[in-house]
Amino acid sequence: MLFEKNQYYNRKIVNNILIIHIITRRKEMKNKESSKLERMDDEYLEKVAECLKVMAHPVRIRIVEILSQGRFAVGEIAERCGVAPNQTCEHLRMLQNHGLLKSKREGRTVYYFIISEQLKSLFQCIKNNCPIK
Repeated sequence: MLFEKNQYYNRKIVNNILIIHIITRRKEMKNKESSKLERMDDEYLEKVAECLKVMAHPVRIRIVEILSQGRFAVGEIAERCGVAPNQTCEHLRMLQNHGLLKSKREGRTVYYFIISEQLKSLFQCIKNNCPIK
């Protein structure tokens, strides 16, 4: 009987040791994983936030949607957005000042087009991941 009791306690001790070992290993693995996490540079995060602020307007998102299909004149963009041409120019200027668009004058007409591949990717991301319900 004493032998059986000792065997019982020995198993219990072994089980407890195994549990402690498993918990310790999990903590070690978590610490390793957390130390491996990649962090974006603060300056880069500032630039990303600025880009997202520029895009945070329905008219500018619509403009990007239109320009993702080709180059368009200000009047065409204004008409398709349902916004006055002078307001459209302000939105276009903001996008252009942040290096997302370029313009080209042909005679009296100014055409705008996307020059930032990241902007196209961002628009696709918005389109694919922000469904309206």
